Amino acid sequence: MERSVGIMFALPILLLIALSLLSGIVMIVGGLKMLRLQSYGWAMTACILAVLPFNPVGVIGLAIGIWGLVVLNQPGVRAAFRGAAGGPAASQPPGRGGGLWWVAIALVCVALLALIPVAAILAYFLMHA
Repeated sequence: MERSVGIMFALPILLLIALSLLSGIVMIVGGLKMLRLQSYGWAMTACILAVLPFNPVGVIGLAIGIWGLVVLNQPGVRAAFRGAAGGPAASQPPGRGGGLWWVAIALVCVALLALIPVAAILAYFLMHA
């Protein structure tokens, strides 16, 4: 009986962790797209997810998400995304871009943040088994 109660307690938490990890990945991709003026839709999605309460960065995400939404709704920014849609962003200085290592670092950070609650849940079950 205790084991089924533990599983019923852990399942929603694990689903929330998975949702948080997925939203973190989408925010990273959207942030990179925003930085490179590649996709207005991805950038808006990332900002909206940052404002939601289940994001992996918490209160900082709220502030950054609101700031991003304000900036993305400025006419000049929309025009910059439309102008860059035909090719690579002309406003980037030479030598920038191609930084896939930033994506790797961000994904590792998000994964580590997601592992903290998982480790706590596993520790709980091991202590009460």
